[in-house]
Amino acid sequence: MLAGKTLAENGLVSWLVVVLLANGTGCNRPQIVIVPREKEVESKEQTDADSRSRFLSSPEAPESLARIRATMASSQEVSPADHSALVQMQATYPGVLEIEQTLTGSLALREDWDGLIQHFDRLEPDRIDREVLIRAHIRSHRYSDAIRLLGQRAGPEAADDETKWLFAFCHFHAGDYATAGPLLDGLADRVSGPRLLDVLTLRGLVAIQADDLETARRYLERALAAQPDHLPAVTNLARVMHQLGDPAAAAELDGRSTRLRQQQVTQTAAMMRLAALAPQLEEAWSRKDLARTKAIVDRMMPDADAQARAMLNLYLVEIRRLNDESQGASGR
Repeated sequence: MLAGKTLAENGLVSWLVVVLLANGTGCNRPQIVIVPREKEVESKEQTDADSRSRFLSSPEAPESLARIRATMASSQEVSPADHSALVQMQATYPGVLEIEQTLTGSLALREDWDGLIQHFDRLEPDRIDREVLIRAHIRSHRYSDAIRLLGQRAGPEAADDETKWLFAFCHFHAGDYATAGPLLDGLADRVSGPRLLDVLTLRGLVAIQADDLETARRYLERALAAQPDHLPAVTNLARVMHQLGDPAAAAELDGRSTRLRQQQVTQTAAMMRLAALAPQLEEAWSRKDLARTKAIVDRMMPDADAQARAMLNLYLVEIRRLNDESQGASGR
């Protein structure tokens, strides 16, 4: 009989497994059992179906998963207890798509990029979100792996502008400045908004690495023309002006950088205070404790930006409406 490798190489079978037949079958020696790949796929599908059936028939698991998903969607965070519950669900009910997707979201919210990569390693290829996997590799500084995954999507020359940006970003952080520069050239004429600032600033950094300070200055000044308070451009242009021997310009930029950093610290502190109060607001509102809800809204207002203020004002409108209804009912 041909060896298993030879059989596979000649296309005679698509999968081989060696098993040791148990005592009592009349044979104790290892036997080659030829199993078509289709049988393996059917077995996996049946296992997933059985796992899903057990999940749906569980008295607690579907309700627990729905609660965790709702909490994650509303608060954009996940508690350690909920994350542990998802990990246990995944182990107990493997192959259930909703559990896999929710665990993916939980790992991303926790910014556990290494854990997210390991999670994807355990999934079937058609269950992996390639975009999320690429971002996870980038966030965990695995730039070579990210470049490899991007290359599976499209080569740098054929890539769309966003993919081209990611290629450039990864090559830069991998230390391959010579590749990053040409990928960025021309992008600034085709992108807009925050991505334009990213492209211009990174192109300036590529020029700094090449000791081409005038080119770096040109790109960083373009970034600041688009947004004067873009901190990375301010900070790096200050470095360039120091090296170009313009101390007055460098001092002005250093001062601006310091002010922007202080503003960033203040904004981060405000966001943390809002995030801490958000669950309390949701709890008070769910219990229709109007007095407590209004007190929490009043505490949140000073830290809220325009979008958050609009949301908080909706609570105030509803509080007034419910109070008016209550007063009207008591007056009748």
